[in-house]
Order: sequence, then structure tokens, then C-alpha cells
Amino acid sequence: MELKPGYKMTEVGIVPEDWISFELGKCGSLQRQAIIPSSYPHQVFYEYSMPAFDDGKNPIKVYGKDILSNKTIIRGQLILFNKLNVRQKRVWLINNTNKNSICSTEFLPYKTKKIIISLLKQILLTDKVTLYFENRSTGTSNSQKRITPNTFLEFKCYLPLSLTEQQAIAAALSDVDELLSSLDRLIAKKKDIRLATMQELLTGKKRLPGFDEPWSEKLFGELFEFLPTNAYTRAQFTDEGTINNIHYGDILMMYENYIDVNKSTLPFINESLSNKLYTKKSFVMNGDIVIANTAEDYTVGKAVEVINVNRKILSGQHTFLCRPKIEFIKKFLGYIINAYYFQNQINTYITGIKVYSISKFNISKLKLKFPINLKEQQAIVSILSDMDAEIEALEARRDKVRNIKTGMMQELLTGKTRLISAGETA
Repeated sequence: MELKPGYKMTEVGIVPEDWISFELGKCGSLQRQAIIPSSYPHQVFYEYSMPAFDDGKNPIKVYGKDILSNKTIIRGQLILFNKLNVRQKRVWLINNTNKNSICSTEFLPYKTKKIIISLLKQILLTDKVTLYFENRSTGTSNSQKRITPNTFLEFKCYLPLSLTEQQAIAAALSDVDELLSSLDRLIAKKKDIRLATMQELLTGKKRLPGFDEPWSEKLFGELFEFLPTNAYTRAQFTDEGTINNIHYGDILMMYENYIDVNKSTLPFINESLSNKLYTKKSFVMNGDIVIANTAEDYTVGKAVEVINVNRKILSGQHTFLCRPKIEFIKKFLGYIINAYYFQNQINTYITGIKVYSISKFNISKLKLKFPINLKEQQAIVSILSDMDAEIEALEARRDKVRNIKTGMMQELLTGKTRLISAGETA
């Protein structure tokens, strides 16, 4: 490969000739950690007073001096790199120059004066570096693979020697991070408003103008028919096929009130599985409700309405497929099933210790209160759908900014684009 003038080939790829290799163990050091007594809740960082986390989150608990006695006190700007759960990309930038702090043993507090620490954070969060540490981690469980201090300190990256240029790169990426954070905050606020509106409109506490008929209240078992589901695992899914499958994990993690089939990324069932297992009633229809009947926490009972069904879809492992016996307006069931009024009833019937579940029998006993007038249902859906559209537009904007940042990182962290000319120091 012919290199562009001013660039060189390294073990990490092509970089500018004036960029040098920084090995973390040679240009910085790990700070001492403390063993935190088991009587205290697990926390990330321990200190006398709160530091400012640059991502706006504070997984911190303030304790008295008894915990900090005879321990090394950390001061200054540093990175906390989680040596557990490698795939979660847990990296924090701590700015606590004037505060006394101490770190638990589950994290690697790193300090350096040769690399702009906010730039190092950006590097550690890239997919390529995450894969680097994942491949060098120890342990048998993917969720609890560990990074040793030596593995962390042996990591190398290529950067400009000039701290001024490093700072320019870090500032450019931090500006995009701030925009992403502001969009995340706005999306969270809009979702909170939507939840509050659902609570008002879907319990009948607030009636829309022109509607004053009493709402009907019936048992879930009176309103819905339970239909066959399957027990296929993710190992039996493919990216292509003719039959989609709704897995309970996707209900819990990917979707909110409904699955719009036109916009979904549902997995396919492996074609080698016998079609004899599928009956006509097994296939999902427009307006069906799919409930996740198992979860590792109290999200069990989370449900989605399936809309715009235009292909064969089955309801999968740990789900209930429920078909309404009477007519409801499109999307209305997805909203009302997930409203506090209904979900709070589910909580009283959840069983289990490490894995939680709810039975078909208990679901059938729950009460559903709803307007019989379809025009009132439509009026409620219209308001909530407008809110959904606003949230989706903000999420699309956030995704676009994330893609822009990915492109920026590819340019700036490889030196393809220079913010300061080679050799410039101010």
C-alpha cells in the first residue's frame, strides 16, 4: 500500500509521521484502590464530597472519614476504567482536583500528564479498543470478564506529542458529546411528560372535551384470548427468513408500547425448524398484545401491541400472545396495557426470586378500564402518537449526531484530519 506523504504504517494502522506511541504504563500510573467494607452498598467512587461526572451521572455515595482512614487519597483529574463487564464500555472521567477521593478495587483509576485525559476517555470508548480489551480479558462469563491492571497498562495508542493538538481533538469530540447529552436529557424529559399524560388520560382522571360517557371495566380474561406461543431461543434465530419471532428480551429492551412491523428489526426463525409446529392461530395479527411473562426484574409484564402486520410473525419464548375479543383503536391497547393502572396490578402477582414471572391465570384476573367510545380511544391515541412522533424525531436526530461523531473519531483519532498543523504547539 502506498502511503500518503506525511504518514506512516503502525501496528494500529496509518497515522501521521509526527504522532508517537503512548503506552499507558509508561506515560502514567494507576492510583491505589481501597477495599470497601461489605456493610456498605456497592458504589463506583468514594469520597468526602461529590465530584462532577462529565456524563451527568453520579453513581457515588458519600461516606464519613471512617471509610477513608488509612487509605490513599486521590486528587486531580483521572479516568476510572471498569475492569469488570468489559462489553459495557464503562469509562468515567473524574474532575475532582480540589476534592479528596478514594476508589474501590473494582475499578482502575488512571492518571497521566502526557495524554489529555478526556481524549484518552474517547479512545477507550471506541469499539476497536473495547474489542482489544475483550480479547485480552480473563474469566469464563462474558458478563463478568475481568481486565487485569497489567493488561490495561500495556495498552498503546498513537497520538500527537503536542498537548495542544490533543486538547483540540478532545474539545471537538467533547462538543459533540455535550450535544448528545443535551438530546438525551430532552428525550428523557419528553418521555416523562408522555408517561404523565398516559397516567392522566388512560385512567379516566382527565377526560378530553366532548367525552363524558362512563368507562367500562372488565377482567383481562374476558377481553382477550390466549393463543399458542413457542420456546425458540436466540440460537435458533437468523437474519433472514420468512417467519419473524417476537422474543421476550426484545419486548423488555427494544420496544415501548407497540411494535410497528414496518419499522421493526425482528429476528427470523431458522427455516430448518418444523413448520408443523405452527397453526393458523399461532401467527400474530394486527392489534394483538404480546406480554413478556418472565424477566430478571420487575419489568415482567411489559407488553407491546403489534401493528402494521404484513408478514408471518410468531410470539416466542416467555411470552403470552393475547388477541382482543372486541374492537379497539390501533395503538390504544399498547398504551393502556403499559399504563401504571394496569402494570401496578401485575406487580401484585409477580413470583420468583432471581427470575420473576407471572402466570396466565393471574393475568386473566387483572382489570382493564377503558372507554367504550372508539372516538374517545382515537382522541387519546392521537395525543400520545403526536408525543411519540416528537420523541422519534429527537431520537433520529440523536442517532444522526452519533453517526457524525463516529465519522469524526475515525478522522481525528487516526490523524486523517488535523486540527493543528504538524509541529504547531500553540
